[in-house]
Amino acid sequence: MEAFNEYVVVMEDRVEVSRNDKEIEIIGSEIKRLSAQLETTKREGKRDAKKIEALTDDWKRTCQENATLTAQVVAQRSKIAVLEVERDQDIRRASRRSS
Repeated sequence: MEAFNEYVVVMEDRVEVSRNDKEIEIIGSEIKRLSAQLETTKREGKRDAKKIEALTDDWKRTCQENATLTAQVVAQRSKIAVLEVERDQDIRRASRRSS
């Protein structure tokens, strides 16, 4: 009977070790899966960072172009104002001459 009890204890230990091995295997698989997922996320993050950088560069360039165009519009409006003043002066002179 004692030999049987020892056998039962040994078998219980083996079952416990087997369960632990299985848990270790499951944990190892989970670590591998999470590591792969982390690498994928890192790659996606780098790709997204490059996209953000490109969009930021485009935005800066667009802002610079907008500032340049705004300055050109202001300059053109100034020229138009000067030309309108000259036109009005010419009209007054012509009107005085014809009177």
